[in-house]
Amino acid sequence: MGNQEQIQAAFLIADLAGYTALTDSHGDSAAVEVIDRYLEIVNNSLRDNTKLLERVGDEVLIQSESVDNILETGVHIVEAINSENHFPSVHAGMHYGNIIRKSESYYGSTLNITSRIAGYARAGQLLCSKAVIDQIHSLENYKFYSVGEVSLKNLFEPLELFEIQLETDLIERVFDPVCHMQLTKESAPAKLPYNEKSYYFCSYKCVELFIDNPEYYLEAEQ
Repeated sequence: MGNQEQIQAAFLIADLAGYTALTDSHGDSAAVEVIDRYLEIVNNSLRDNTKLLERVGDEVLIQSESVDNILETGVHIVEAINSENHFPSVHAGMHYGNIIRKSESYYGSTLNITSRIAGYARAGQLLCSKAVIDQIHSLENYKFYSVGEVSLKNLFEPLELFEIQLETDLIERVFDPVCHMQLTKESAPAKLPYNEKSYYFCSYKCVELFIDNPEYYLEAEQ
């Protein structure tokens, strides 16, 4: 049956933005390549006493009893992916609190809140709760900006969230409206003006899909 114990731990959840759109436009083989690269980045980012607990589709769940280590892991994952060209962006969230551990499985609201925070983060953003900040020993290494109190699904009271400033925030990225790949304007193979705005594409295949039904893809962006 396994022993049940209550511990305090930090969790990080990250998943790729637009992964379904990428699969639809580029196919399963391209999706597999993306996941392989994604997991390579995640595994290379894990710091001491930080574990990848599971991967479901394009979402990863990471746990550590050290907030400093999981924060360093999260920063490395998001910055590494933000630096990838022709690749989906990632959004991630972190939280710290009491959790029940039984046979290497975890149960409780801390995990659920982590999932809500990750879901609220926009592409390329790493968010955390104040509970994470309160446990950090090396605050001078990071800058945090409050994004305000946020109402998250199934939480009775709003939760104040903080964005971690990243070096890659200075990279000017554009996103293919079809497959949601992140690009730079200089590296994009194709550019198309539409309704007085320029759109950038990772391939001519995405250009063709966009031309066939531009309103569909622009509506999906909103």
